Amino acid sequence: MSQLIRVQDLRVVADGDHGELEIVKGVSFALEKGE
Repeated sequence: MSQLIRVQDLRVVADGDHGELEIVKGVSFALEKGE
């Protein structure tokens, strides 16, 4: 649970930076795959 919350927080911070937003997408994808 804490990991998902952390990803959501990063998404908010990265909202103004497309480069960081791509990183957040990668983290979200990894969490969905269970890695």
